[in-house]
Amino acid sequence: MKNNPFFSIIVPVYNVEKYINQCIESLLSQTFPSYEIILIDDGSTDQSGELCNQYAHDNPEFIQVIHQKNGGLSHARNVGMENAKGEYILFLDSDDYFLDSNVLTRIRNVISFQDMIAFEWKEIVNGKISKNSKIHFQLENTGRNFDWKIFLTKLLTLHPGMPWYSWMYAYKREFLQKNHLIFQKGRSYEDSLMTPSALLKAETISVLNYPVYGYRVGRGGSIT
Repeated sequence: MKNNPFFSIIVPVYNVEKYINQCIESLLSQTFPSYEIILIDDGSTDQSGELCNQYAHDNPEFIQVIHQKNGGLSHARNVGMENAKGEYILFLDSDDYFLDSNVLTRIRNVISFQDMIAFEWKEIVNGKISKNSKIHFQLENTGRNFDWKIFLTKLLTLHPGMPWYSWMYAYKREFLQKNHLIFQKGRSYEDSLMTPSALLKAETISVLNYPVYGYRVGRGGSIT
């Protein structure tokens, strides 16, 4: 594993043997070199854990695998954060994937000192990627910094029903630690507590007006 990666990408894994290859391959294809992948096998009963082990064996400089008894998505993400070494943390669900090989580069290019960076995404329905971004920030120029009041006011004006997905942000690890921000174990829709809590504490938020995340919708067996 890299000693001082810029990004830590936390991927909770549970019974996703049909999707995990595409997820991990989208990370390993990144052109930005400074990142680590933390795979949390949350007690999978299919071949997901073995697939994670094989990827870690083949890519030891990038991938760490942690196997644990099933504790749920919140616990898996928290374990990932405890083991992260990167300056910024990203969350990726194991049935989703990054849309191209320049995702980390695009995000890195708008980072200077911000607590959080928001980015757009596209939905994946029956294996097909939507034509347009699900969320359009349209908050002036990419990379502009906002405080949380301005960011939320503008965003909720544009998207009153905006979802609170934690994976649509990059988080400064120091910011998460300083504010003791973790996911609440045993809670359904855990993002709806974590994400607003983080936004309300963020002094600086930047936006990337570009879709980088592919969100798989309607998968059978999804935790949603």
